[in-house]
Amino acid sequence: LSRVVDPDGQSTVHQLSTCYHSDGTTPVNRTLSGEYAFCGGKDCDNTFAGGYSSYEYDPRYRPWYIQTKDLQKPIWMDPFIFFGSDGKGIVMGITVTQPIYDAVDGKNVFAGVLAVDYRFEDIANFLIDSYKDTTTSVAIFEDKEPYHIIALSTGTPSTLAVLSADPTQPCPESGDAECQPVRLKMSDLADKQPSDVILSKAMQKHKDQNFPAELITVRESKSVGSDFYLSQSVAYEQKGAANLRWRVIINSPNEISNSDSIEVGNPLFGVI
Repeated sequence: LSRVVDPDGQSTVHQLSTCYHSDGTTPVNRTLSGEYAFCGGKDCDNTFAGGYSSYEYDPRYRPWYIQTKDLQKPIWMDPFIFFGSDGKGIVMGITVTQPIYDAVDGKNVFAGVLAVDYRFEDIANFLIDSYKDTTTSVAIFEDKEPYHIIALSTGTPSTLAVLSADPTQPCPESGDAECQPVRLKMSDLADKQPSDVILSKAMQKHKDQNFPAELITVRESKSVGSDFYLSQSVAYEQKGAANLRWRVIINSPNEISNSDSIEVGNPLFGVI
């Protein structure tokens, strides 16, 4: 049922008609919210106060819902492109889920899934805001090959939009070109801005030394007298999430690095 607003401003309750997804058999959940009703790829016949523009989105068919329902336990999903991303407006992130239940005759009966999305751009914005007035740089990336980037304090995005026909070319901001997202790896920073290059060098040196707990030194270049940085890495793991293991690297110029080691309680941990 939904409340339909008549032209005179009065509202009455009407029974909603049935509409289906593009497969012609799956009914659309007609829970209404938002500005207008939407079904089957076209506007519905009536405009409802609080209609829902779904673009045929049904969460019950998303991987995070299906896996949580099958496993009946909380899940941290692997990073993925959020629904609705078209390659030009990329929204990359992760989702954490929790099954919810109704109590029926003294038993817990599955009722649905509670999901929370974390967007990588929000994590990056936190890092950028936290370190924009410093010479310290931070990288968060997956702690497994090929070490895909989660977020950087340098402002370099973790995901790029490229042409599907030629992934070496960026996606144009206008036009109808078909585009696709490409995730950057830590090794891809080797030809970026100087702070990214240092992060890439630090990551490689940490990896070569099996990610030691101790600080390591990283030179800006092989030139005599070039600046060098102290770098520390730490693994981040979420309890109960075997597939969520990230690594954080922080680089600081030698003269200020004594106060920039990563420790439990550091505000940096708030990003995750």
